[in-house]
Amino acid sequence: EEEVDYYAPAFRFEDEDDNPWIPYRQMSETPLPENHLLDARLRKEKEDAINQINHVRNVLQQIKQEANHLLNH
Repeated sequence: EEEVDYYAPAFRFEDEDDNPWIPYRQMSETPLPENHLLDARLRKEKEDAINQINHVRNVLQQIKQEANHLLNH
C-alpha cells in the first residue's frame, strides 16, 4: 500500500482465504524528508488531510442524496 508518499507493506494478499491469520509485526515508518523539505511536506500533509475530509464528505453527500431519492420515489 502506498498512500500520498507513505509506504506500508500489504497486510492482505490476493491468494489468501477470507479470514487469514495476520501475524504481529512492527509498524512501518516513512522517514522524514531533509530539514529544508520538511515545511513543504507538512503543508502537503495538511492539504492531503483536508482533501481526504472533503472526499469523505462528498461521498456521504452522494449516499444521502441517493437514500433520499429512494425514500421519496
